[in-house]
Amino acid sequence: MRAAAPRTGGRRTAVPSRTALGDGGVDRLQSGPQAAERVVLRRDLSIDPDRIARQAEMAKGGKKKAETVFLVCEETGDYNYSLRRKPGGEKLKLKKYSPRLRKHTVHVEKKK
Repeated sequence: MRAAAPRTGGRRTAVPSRTALGDGGVDRLQSGPQAAERVVLRRDLSIDPDRIARQAEMAKGGKKKAETVFLVCEETGDYNYSLRRKPGGEKLKLKKYSPRLRKHTVHVEKKK
């Protein structure tokens, strides 16, 4: 004799259970002694050459790396400040404090 299923108001409930990945994308809906199968649509995993080319281009050198530059006092020649800056653009020329002269002087950008 079979055990009676619990009453659910006249409706049958289906509990999805995911099977192993090697089943071709099939979900099994378990509902008592009967089991229905339906195919799960998976996203297209084909290779897109344009997308791969874009990713390779971005990975190659899409970004400029920041490099360390120094601000050198024009009057004393001291390397008083260092900063990280992306290459390109004009050289910096700023008025900064020079500790040796104890006043603000013009400092110019200089690479190592």
